[in-house]
Amino acid sequence: MNLSVKSALIASVLLPFALEVGEVYAENVEVAPMIVNGTDASILDFPSFVSLYIDSQEYDGRYSSGAYCGGTLLNDTHVMTAGHCLSSFSTYDEGAVFFTSAVVGLENENRFLNAEKQRVEAVFFHPNFENNISRLLPNDIVILRLEQAVTGGSAVTRATSSEAGQYRSLLASFVALGHGDVQTGVSGTSILQRADLFWVSNLTCANNFNNGRFLTDNQICFSGATSLSNG
Repeated sequence: MNLSVKSALIASVLLPFALEVGEVYAENVEVAPMIVNGTDASILDFPSFVSLYIDSQEYDGRYSSGAYCGGTLLNDTHVMTAGHCLSSFSTYDEGAVFFTSAVVGLENENRFLNAEKQRVEAVFFHPNFENNISRLLPNDIVILRLEQAVTGGSAVTRATSSEAGQYRSLLASFVALGHGDVQTGVSGTSILQRADLFWVSNLTCANNFNNGRFLTDNQICFSGATSLSNG
């Protein structure tokens, strides 16, 4: 696993996978998209955001210098993130599974050592998760159970299927949140980043992907001036 890859989190709703439309085709989409060309975000505006780190300090004294993915706090002991964050193309990433720590309230990655963090004790992949970008990563969900409850942050208010008509709308607003690059391929900031996105219908979205037929109603698409993948 590349620890420099920081995945974006769609912070407004809890959904399996977000695809951004444009002149992009499925086989060229990065498996772990980044926030690119975003703007600084305040963690106070996103208290359910969780940073995921490889942290083996108790084992060999090492830890990653940056978050490898973002997640969403479901309650004080459970975090949801993308299944691909903890798996490789052929097998689950044992390093991520066994040495992940969840960090709440982290706006600046440089403050990791002093932040509240809890080790992940159990990982639950969606039973039908398929780590296959050609099929648009179906059921790309994993739930992490923490060893102890976190005291900071606050659980997200989850969207329900009955609310689909409210958030699948041009009037709805969405934010992609995560640690990422200030420019394509240029790291340059340790501050949490955000990008504003706009809903796109699945029909329009599917037509933007060579493998758009694999898009399901469990997924949602966005467009925006700021790219999630390559700027």
